[in-house]
Amino acid sequence: MSLQYKVFAISAKGGSEKELNEFLEKVNVITVHREFINNGDNSFFSIIIEYEYRKNSEISASNAFKSDGKKRIDYREVLSPEDFALYAKIRDWRAETAKKEAVQLYTIMNNAQMAFIAQNRIQTKEGLSKVDKLGDARIKKYGDEIIAITKNEINSQE
Repeated sequence: MSLQYKVFAISAKGGSEKELNEFLEKVNVITVHREFINNGDNSFFSIIIEYEYRKNSEISASNAFKSDGKKRIDYREVLSPEDFALYAKIRDWRAETAKKEAVQLYTIMNNAQMAFIAQNRIQTKEGLSKVDKLGDARIKKYGDEIIAITKNEINSQE
């Protein structure tokens, strides 16, 4: 599947982000570039999204992680204490990485993917390839760090 780009101009006054949100529900985001354009009363956020379309099966699979469409899963309740400790370490790494790269958290990895890694104690790139929609590019870019976090946490729990 080839990568594509879409540009959004979101008014600084708000109210025009609905189109962006609807678009994001239908695609796999690869990267996001955003910039604030200061133009007085006409100021806006310029957002460029590099993406690929999801298959219909991926859309329904991603919606399966939402319990009622509004509530989010509390992984502290779903995961064992040991698994949640690993999940939390991966989540903290994701937040730091997203901040350094100036991207949204979910462009690195979503919560369900982190939970899968934690539950399955994945410690190899081959194991990471079994994580739904993680993809070769992200495994290549982040795999070593994720594996190191997993191994360190497992060793500290023993």
